[in-house]
Amino acid sequence: MELNEIYLNKSYHDAMVLQYKDSLNTQGFTVELDKKIQYGDLLFDADLYASKEGEARLYEFKLIGNGRMPGSKQRQSITRFKEIAASVNAKPFVVYVNPVIRKDIEVEGLEESLLIYMKSQPGLPFAIEMISPDAMISSLQLEKVGAVHVNSQIVIVDGTATLFVTFPTESDGEVNEGFPMHFKAVLTVKDDKLLFSKIETYSVDISDWHDYQNIQPTEP
Repeated sequence: MELNEIYLNKSYHDAMVLQYKDSLNTQGFTVELDKKIQYGDLLFDADLYASKEGEARLYEFKLIGNGRMPGSKQRQSITRFKEIAASVNAKPFVVYVNPVIRKDIEVEGLEESLLIYMKSQPGLPFAIEMISPDAMISSLQLEKVGAVHVNSQIVIVDGTATLFVTFPTESDGEVNEGFPMHFKAVLTVKDDKLLFSKIETYSVDISDWHDYQNIQPTEP
């Protein structure tokens, strides 16, 4: 399962809060996370409250970029935050968190090329062969691809895919299973286009494989 952008952005937000907490602790501040402040009829949940020798600070961490609120709403929120900080005699600090922009690479025909390459290998991936040497690779679904290393001649990409495998059953039928696969592939640059060359390394994860009892057992 791919991590949803909402949860990924939240992880950047939470990591920045913890980083500020550690930094303020080293400066001698007493730090409270998720401090609840009564403001009129509102119970405000502050990201971080820090105090030291009569000085109080209130921190609000806000996502920008993909996680940013619309401009007018953002300004209203900051104005209210400053008022809440003043109500507890704290200095307001607004920290903007900019999530890393993830860039995916699109290579025409990469999914098909990966499948052909996997099928052309003399043996099955070791993890699949442990389940059954009579299994067959049936299809492959590309999930994500990102650049690892680029120069003028080649591009090495790091990616994930789902490898679908067909297993024979004891009743002369078949059962299909999909397995997470991680790979590094070598692409060549030609006429400003990326062309698949080979899979440099790959691994297939069978840790969540459902152990069907009717799959043909491996030979001893």
